[in-house]
Amino acid sequence: PVAVSVPNVVDLDRASAKAELEAVGLVYAEGEPQNSDTVPADRVMSQDPPVGDSVEEGSTVTVVLSLGVAQIEVPD
Repeated sequence: PVAVSVPNVVDLDRASAKAELEAVGLVYAEGEPQNSDTVPADRVMSQDPPVGDSVEEGSTVTVVLSLGVAQIEVPD
């Protein structure tokens, strides 16, 4: 098996992250999206395995996409 270095896809949008991972022979997967005060909606806020890890070609990289800032319900 060929070892590849996991690229940094944090802060990329879904399509760019998927393309970046597939370009080096890795499989894109999405974890549960989460709210973030700092990462815009539909951008990658974390990835596993982390950047720079050496993994076998064909391995899955799971990303967590941001839902953006949490919307708080304000009662009338």
